[in-house]
Amino acid sequence: MRCPNRFRIRLGGPGLLTLIEKYIGLIHDVADREAARGVLAVLAKGFSFRSAFLLEFSEDRRIIAESALDTDPARQAAGSEMARRDGGRLLIELLARTEERGTTLRIKPEELEADGLNESFRARFDLLELTGVPIALEDGVAGLVGFSGTPELSPMQKRALHVLSYSLFARIRAITAAKTPLATMSPHLKPLTPREKEVMRLSAIGRTSAEIARELGLSPRTVNQHVENVAEKLGTKNRTHTIAELMRHHMLA
Repeated sequence: MRCPNRFRIRLGGPGLLTLIEKYIGLIHDVADREAARGVLAVLAKGFSFRSAFLLEFSEDRRIIAESALDTDPARQAAGSEMARRDGGRLLIELLARTEERGTTLRIKPEELEADGLNESFRARFDLLELTGVPIALEDGVAGLVGFSGTPELSPMQKRALHVLSYSLFARIRAITAAKTPLATMSPHLKPLTPREKEVMRLSAIGRTSAEIARELGLSPRTVNQHVENVAEKLGTKNRTHTIAELMRHHMLA
């Protein structure tokens, strides 16, 4: 997918959409869990992290061990031990406050000194410094895409990492649910109207509803209604999730 020239000009160079495009095709092509692990490794390296892991949480706030993905062989092999220690419970409690702390957050060492995530345990599995992207749904936190390390990310990089993490998480969940490679699936999605596409393109490069309204000559309420209509078409839960799904299905071209 190529970003239309008029949007490149507004960004004044490589922007959010360009950064997302660098990886979204890889996510779109993921057909099994091993391929997903490879993409997770590419994301970690591309954003200057040492390694990465993806966790899905059950309704009773435990790690679903069989769903975990990890680019670190030692952590992957010890997945059942980590789930048994229930260290994920603390992570979920921390991530439940994500609206107060931003979409991509650093998890401080002192916040992990509990529930089996003591320093020796974290050192063993390269969990001393963590950056997390919580996968938040309306009824709670569904999972976490975590990264070892805390590089200095720009606001644009944080937003891109957030969108890409949601997209990869959604891809893996679909694979798990279908128990068949996604490449064979043909989702029937309602097409966007020209105005919906215009609104979502601007959302994808970081514009707020107020900014989009001024640029398109609409009211913020109308902009939000377009976003809600698109979310309904895709069955998504929030704006970030919607953008991730649009990118994954190449619907912003």
